[in-house]
Amino acid sequence: MFDFINRKREFQTLQESFLEHVLRYHGCLSYLIQGRQGAGKTRLIHEFIDSIESDKRLASQIPKFRRRIHVIEYECKKELSTPYQAFVEISKQIQEQQQTFRILKQLGMLAIAFLPIHDIIEDFLKLGNAINSGETEEAIRAKETRLFTKYLRTLKSRSERVPLIIFLKNVQWIDDYSLELLHTLIDTDKSMWGMIILEYDDVGSANPNLNSILNRLIEKQRLFRLTLRSMQKGFEIDMLESRFGAQLFTTTEFEHIYTISEGSPGILAVLAEDWIRKGWIKQEGDQWSKIEGFENKIKAPHQKLLDLLITLLQDGVISPRERILINNFAEEWGIGADVVSRMTDMLLKAQQLGYTVDRRVHSGAISKDAFLAYDKNMNRFLVEYVSDIEDFKREIVPREVKHPHLLGTRDIKLFQNGALIISDYLEGKTLKEVKIEEYDSHIKNTLKTAAQIAEGLAELHRNNLVHGHLRPEAIIVAKEGDVRLTGLDAMQFKRSDYSDDMDTYTLSYCSPEHITQEKLDTRSDIFSFGILLYEMLTGELPFQGKSRGELKQAIRFDPIPPFEHLKARIPLDVQNLILTCLQKDPERRYQNAGQLLRHLEELLFRTKEFDHKAKDRTLDKEKASHTPLLSSRKKRLLIPAFASVVSLTAVLLLLYFFVYKDKQSLDVIDTVIIKDLNIEQTTEEAGRLTPDMLKYLIVDDLMQSSDLVVLEEEEFNYLYTSKSVPRLLINGAIQFKGVGYNISIDMQHEDGRHEKNTLDFVDPSALLTSEVSDLTSHILAILDIAEKKKSTFTTSWDAFESFYRGEKAWNLLEPTVAEQHYTQALDIDPEFVLAKLRLAGVLQFRGSTTRAQQLVQSIQPRLGELSYVDSLKAEALTARLTGELRREIDLLRTIYNRFPTRKEAPYEVAEAYYAICDIKNAIDFYKKVLDLDKEFARAHNHLAYCYSHLGEHSLALEHFKKYVELDSTANAFDSLGDGYFAAGLLDSAVWAKEQGIRLDPKLTYLYGTLCYIKLRQGQFQQAQKLAKDYIALSPEQQGQASGYFRLALVEYSRRHFQTALDLALQGKNIFDSKNIVTRDHGLHWLLGLLYLKSDRLDEARRELTEMQALIDSNHVTATNYRRGIYKYAAHLRACLAARQGDLNDVLDVLKEFDGPIKDKIKDHGSPFDLSFFNTHFGELLMAPPFNRHQLSRERLLKALEYNSNYAMAHYYLWQLSRQTGADDAGQQALNRIQELWRNADPEARKIYGIPNETAG
Repeated sequence: MFDFINRKREFQTLQESFLEHVLRYHGCLSYLIQGRQGAGKTRLIHEFIDSIESDKRLASQIPKFRRRIHVIEYECKKELSTPYQAFVEISKQIQEQQQTFRILKQLGMLAIAFLPIHDIIEDFLKLGNAINSGETEEAIRAKETRLFTKYLRTLKSRSERVPLIIFLKNVQWIDDYSLELLHTLIDTDKSMWGMIILEYDDVGSANPNLNSILNRLIEKQRLFRLTLRSMQKGFEIDMLESRFGAQLFTTTEFEHIYTISEGSPGILAVLAEDWIRKGWIKQEGDQWSKIEGFENKIKAPHQKLLDLLITLLQDGVISPRERILINNFAEEWGIGADVVSRMTDMLLKAQQLGYTVDRRVHSGAISKDAFLAYDKNMNRFLVEYVSDIEDFKREIVPREVKHPHLLGTRDIKLFQNGALIISDYLEGKTLKEVKIEEYDSHIKNTLKTAAQIAEGLAELHRNNLVHGHLRPEAIIVAKEGDVRLTGLDAMQFKRSDYSDDMDTYTLSYCSPEHITQEKLDTRSDIFSFGILLYEMLTGELPFQGKSRGELKQAIRFDPIPPFEHLKARIPLDVQNLILTCLQKDPERRYQNAGQLLRHLEELLFRTKEFDHKAKDRTLDKEKASHTPLLSSRKKRLLIPAFASVVSLTAVLLLLYFFVYKDKQSLDVIDTVIIKDLNIEQTTEEAGRLTPDMLKYLIVDDLMQSSDLVVLEEEEFNYLYTSKSVPRLLINGAIQFKGVGYNISIDMQHEDGRHEKNTLDFVDPSALLTSEVSDLTSHILAILDIAEKKKSTFTTSWDAFESFYRGEKAWNLLEPTVAEQHYTQALDIDPEFVLAKLRLAGVLQFRGSTTRAQQLVQSIQPRLGELSYVDSLKAEALTARLTGELRREIDLLRTIYNRFPTRKEAPYEVAEAYYAICDIKNAIDFYKKVLDLDKEFARAHNHLAYCYSHLGEHSLALEHFKKYVELDSTANAFDSLGDGYFAAGLLDSAVWAKEQGIRLDPKLTYLYGTLCYIKLRQGQFQQAQKLAKDYIALSPEQQGQASGYFRLALVEYSRRHFQTALDLALQGKNIFDSKNIVTRDHGLHWLLGLLYLKSDRLDEARRELTEMQALIDSNHVTATNYRRGIYKYAAHLRACLAARQGDLNDVLDVLKEFDGPIKDKIKDHGSPFDLSFFNTHFGELLMAPPFNRHQLSRERLLKALEYNSNYAMAHYYLWQLSRQTGADDAGQQALNRIQELWRNADPEARKIYGIPNETAG
């Protein structure tokens, strides 16, 4: 046996993930371990499982863990298996382990409740027989759901005290039915405590659904992938010497051994055992020996062919007899005729040029093979042979470019059907063979390698050359770490249809324009470089596809996947660099490698400042919930092809809270579960009533008529143990019989009794007037709950349909669509009170506060018609609109205290805290929401904003991306754009905002924030146009005033101060509310700054006085903070103090920004964050009368600490360096501002005196 485990990094990844996600958060972690056969997957997994008992960090936390008891291992078989075979075998192992438990219990070592696992095994077998006997799929699905519910309870109980490890080997052969259950098991929250490990061989799968299911789970971050790639050279020495000793094999033999092992320890183990079996290696006593000719026997087939051809070509020709001999050997070695022909041509042509080919060394930069060759003086060269080039240019010459990071091209010779390229030879590995083992220095080492590649590429670009074939094989890494790029202008060898000839691997490194066969320039190399760097950092390619066609589409159109899904924690600056390289539009990339190199060098200079403290992406705290089985097969059951049946599994749990009861003390819960409502018929009327509509009506009616709280199924599981049962379980069916509707209801009580009821009506509006009300009364009577009042909704079904569409849109945070539908509902029924309340909330969200106030005022006399919860919400909305923000929090906390398990309740409280910038409390309540429902999109959205405000951009972007994943609306992309904006990833921010505009061109705030982004990029003209679009799209005066603020800000940045003043005054004249909530405080602040620019200090003080009056009258302080007005007033006060030379007053303001309001500065999509204010404080301190250069520098560095890509901070650092004579620092700052403003208007560069970049 071989004693080796060279997967140290992967082993550490598994240990750390287990420690973090399983032991720390008591959750279930799922891993896919993927790689070719022989890659060492099983050995790695076994080593990891063994370490759970042997590693003190792990064993100390679960001292009762025993491998023989708590690890279940099953190997899926390729042969046709019976349905659910994997789960049957897993269950059998659990049953066997219980025998061990019984023995231990008899010895007094354990006290457990034994599980009915035998019954579960029997149920699985019966279900398999039902499938084979042709039972209907609906019946099978129902049985499967019940069985799996029981199975989940078993797993939860089995892993209650000690985590359970389920290890499925060769999961590529899993049966279809087990796959669906496995999918649900992994996708179910709190399915068990422990870990699920899937081992997958890259040999293809017999199950066509497997890859799509695995990829979907990976995208949802339910499953994590760990790919075992070929190992680097040297592993074969460690492995073989551990068994055969250090003297048996020669260096040359080790090179052959690595080649034939393909970097796989498993393959090498099989080969070594085969050598022993064949007698090529023998053991005599303690010594090993090998037979004569061992080296020749183990050579790779291609090397054997090469050796044979070299021998036969010594006379320069191959006779017919020799050709027959070559072909026979090639057939024996498994080598095709095309390879024989190509290698023969290559050797003949090399001989004609005076070179002797020795051996293949690696894949070529532009060919399949690169060979080591010698000239007559025994100098070493690299030879590549390109065949079939009759359509190439006929005049190809080596364009020698000398540089330390380029391999020189010595000669290029064209022949009738090919070309021979002779290059300098460097002893080393291709980049593909290099593997960075130590993660702690991974980022730094990768950037060092990337910088050397960029240096060589920059030299090519300076000489007007395009590499055109940048991939790992084109880069050689010497033993000393020196990196060389093949200096060949490979585009000389490019045919117009070149990409059509590429294999998928080579295509993976191509740019979009390469694929579309456009003329390539330096920017194509930049795209390929971005792919290389992404792969070096993450171990994955950014664009993937199952076929060449899919891969081409991905490269041309797909965004790169989130870095958070991958193994590496990539600093935001590096992410930004890669995103810039991988822009689809060449104009938005670095224009040449010189620009790229400058950015890389700056990142290397600041490597020590990288945020290595960035938190790992962690799983949310696991909560007990139950996810219904949903799989491709079941979806086909739910929606049959003939489309005549629409089925629903909707779960309502209704909980009565007259007096709060301890959740653990209840067994029978005052709860109703409404399950399996089937709607049958295909008439046009059928589409007017959906199961979700019926669910909504029942829930709302119960809420208005009593003190019931509506819970989803996962909320119920969160509150109660599996011992708890509902009072009622309702099944039913809704039928459309042409002239009317019939709803049959079956109520099952907790004692098993059944009670049947029917509802008959002609028009669905009857549900609004009587039918639902009658059903509600009956449910309340069963639960013995008093009916407080009859609910009031609307009597118009048309109004309800519009309202319901609005509810769905608002839940998705699509304000434009929601407003349209709520308005339409009120057009049909102007007295629809709940529609008025919802519309008021949407309008307040969109900034239309005047209309929102009018609607809320009209609701006040009719609050009694609303449910208790909705009436409190109406009062809370009124408080927000009038600036009584603490009262709003008190009202919403009243709702939360009464109904703590309704996810909307903590969400509304979090929103209220967020409105006053109480970020800590907001985060706490958003997390409460996600504890109840981890896929509540809106909670991810504003939790992301909270982290963004704190400067935790990686964590913020994680939640923003989750929001987009759950809810790909215009608002979601707007939020993602805000996240990128705050992090300084401006190109990505622009992309996200443009996506939002594409989805909803009327969403005004998209234009407003995009205006700010363009302004920060120095693109003043585009910013001006967007501000005008914002004004045109704003229906109310408040929005138009905000638009004029943006226009004035653009002119302020252009230093057109009088124009800016006129625009700001125009905005103030349009809308100058005395309400602290509706007023645009930015106009007062900007007017104050503009008055200071023209030495009109009295007017500036007047603006500050107005702001201060509002602050005082509304009791706004640093602790009772109102976003906007407080920070603007403080900054304007500092500017006035600076004008008067009062340093102490300025420093007092700085203390506020560093202390009480530090975490409250940032606003949705606003540029006025910590980076902005610290930059402009730095500007104040560096200028007369203070000239406090050190204080100024500290402020500017604080700005960059929050956002390292903040252009103006770099600008003032450059200015500061010019004042202090710090030339090196000044040049770095200048380089950075040039890079960040690479697409800035010429006007912007001229205004700020920023010189153009040096050519190249």
